[in-house]
This record gives sequence, C-alpha cells and structure tokens, in this order.
Amino acid sequence: MKKKAMKYRLIKILCVGIIFGALIGMLLMGLSGRARIKEVREEWSLVLINSESPLDTSYAPSLTKITDEYSVDSRIADDTKKMFQDAADAGMSLNIISAYRDYETQRGVFNDTMLNWIYQGKTPLDAYDETKQSVAVPGTSEHATGLAMDITSSTYQELDDEQENTDEAKWLKANCANYGYILRYPTNK
Repeated sequence: MKKKAMKYRLIKILCVGIIFGALIGMLLMGLSGRARIKEVREEWSLVLINSESPLDTSYAPSLTKITDEYSVDSRIADDTKKMFQDAADAGMSLNIISAYRDYETQRGVFNDTMLNWIYQGKTPLDAYDETKQSVAVPGTSEHATGLAMDITSSTYQELDDEQENTDEAKWLKANCANYGYILRYPTNK
C-alpha cells in the first residue's frame, strides 16, 4: 500500500514539475519582446542568446553531419572537420558529447535534469532553479544555433574542472581559434 502511495506521489510531483517547467518556459518566451531570428540566413548575424533574449523556437540552421551522431551549422562544418583531423594528426583524441540541439531536444535535456532533482527530493521550484544552474532553459541554449559543441578527451569524458588537464583540452585551448572557435566556459565561469 505504501509503495502504491509513494508511486502516486512521485507521479503527481512529476506532473506538477512538467507543468511548472512548461509554464515558466512559456512565460520566459512571452516576456521577451526582443527581436528574434525567424529565418535562416546564409550571412552571419550577431545574435545574443540568453534568458532575456531567447532564440525563436522555429529557428533551424542549415546542418551538416560531422559524425554519425552530431551535426553543426553547415557554415562551420569544414573548419570543424579540419580541427578534428588536425587534432588527430597531433595525437589528440577529441570526443563530441553534444553539438546541435533543437528546441525539443533541449527541452528533453532540461526536463530530464529537473526530474532527476525531483527524484532526489527537491521541490519542483527548487529542481527548476537547480537545473537552470547547469542546463539552459529551452530557447536560450547556444547549441540551438548549431555553432556550439561540448568536446572532451576520449579518455576523460566528464565536463568538469579536471577536463582542462587533459592533453586534448590543452590542445583545443591553444588551437581552437585557428578554426573559428573559442573556449566558451573557462574554469570558474
């Protein structure tokens, strides 16, 4: 009987969390009166994407696969492939753990992380706040542009402070600008 009550309670918390997350997402999208990109253009545009300036949900860049699993904006595909080839030639083993994510995928990542916090005992509001610390709210992720990737060493695949001690991270830090990339989140940022 207690198991059934606990299961019902978890389902209820899950539903409340999903509804709350959806409402907050819609509120953030509705509050943003700033101009949004509504069409794909081949020319480059300077775009700020953050919680005050979300990307339009319909934005869809032209994509090119760079691995079987990952795609990037077609305008950077050749430079990205060259960066990976040059890294391999230098003895580095780079591993992509995330690249382009559409709105629905980002929403899934956000919701899964939020549910994980709820299962650990957080209230839906606390879970939402905790999730925002490490996962972008859907519509506010740079990954939606197709211009961002999370890259690790193949031998150490965690995105934590230890990653910067890998040879691959050191190589990327020294060379990524040659291919049009920057290190977006250095340690302590």
